[in-house]
Amino acid sequence: MLKDESSDSEIIVLSDFIEFSIRKPGVIHTNSVCIRKKLIEKCGCFAKDVNKGEDTDLWYRCSLYTDVIVSRKITTVYNRDNSFLTKNKKFNYEWIFLSREEYLLNDKEIPDKKKYSLKKFYQKYYLSACKHLIADGDKKKLKILLKKLKGNVFSDYKNEYMLICFLACFPAFFSSRVVSTLYKKKESKY
Repeated sequence: MLKDESSDSEIIVLSDFIEFSIRKPGVIHTNSVCIRKKLIEKCGCFAKDVNKGEDTDLWYRCSLYTDVIVSRKITTVYNRDNSFLTKNKKFNYEWIFLSREEYLLNDKEIPDKKKYSLKKFYQKYYLSACKHLIADGDKKKLKILLKKLKGNVFSDYKNEYMLICFLACFPAFFSSRVVSTLYKKKESKY
């Protein structure tokens, strides 16, 4: 029997996976995904010439057109070792899913509730990118991203946005230390 997220069931049916992933990022892993062929045909395959984030791009796109079933059962153990793939964990400013924002938000087949969650998801990702840009001392990219967010921030993220704007006013050496200290334990999962 399929039950909702709040139950003790091993299986959860998520009608809005994007909203769920805002609260609990990192649920989908390549080695634990099954997608119907018809959905792949509709959404397309992995993005070509992309070597970082192409899997989550595809999973998120697919989730916009259907419910997602998640099992609570542990099916995979992911060991982080000292290989290139796990030690080079830099923030993905160029994630292919970001370039699809306008198209997805205008797709008439995606329900409005999922579009609302998608807007929130993008904002959360951009705010996370802002924190990383402050930590990296890249004020130029930070200003471009803050301009994109200006006047369009969900109330859930207003305080975070205001703090980022405040920190953007200070020299990079100071603001990067503050961000690193504030968010040390809250590493971005995106």
